[in-house]
Amino acid sequence: RSRKAFLTSLTAFYERMKLAPLKIPVLQNKELDIFVLYNEVVSKGGFEAVVREKRWRSISDTLNLPRTCTNATFLLRSHYSKILYHYECCQRRDEAITADEAAARVAVICPAKDDKQALQHQHQQQHHHHQQQQQQQQLQHIP
Repeated sequence: RSRKAFLTSLTAFYERMKLAPLKIPVLQNKELDIFVLYNEVVSKGGFEAVVREKRWRSISDTLNLPRTCTNATFLLRSHYSKILYHYECCQRRDEAITADEAAARVAVICPAKDDKQALQHQHQQQHHHHQQQQQQQQLQHIP
């Protein structure tokens, strides 16, 4: 698929899912090429496979990030999980998952090193899910 078609599809996805507007991250003083990033990750089996097989370094090399950028692999994983993983799930699996479900999957795939942080994240996700359920119930009771 072309770069233009990809960006059009991704932007439409963000709008359809009512997500915050897409912001392209900057690495090494230039915009991250999310088109190449997405295609590289998908070609290697998707986010979950890349994390499991620790293939972020080869993706970093494909994106021509210098080896001196010591946190490149962490940044790529982080940016991908935040801006592209939800899209990947819906594209590859033909699933209509929510942003919260995608974030919860990321938390399982890439557990936080600090248990307190992980528990905090899990609590926030549960609280947000509970709020959504309450809002839906309130809407059902409106005549």
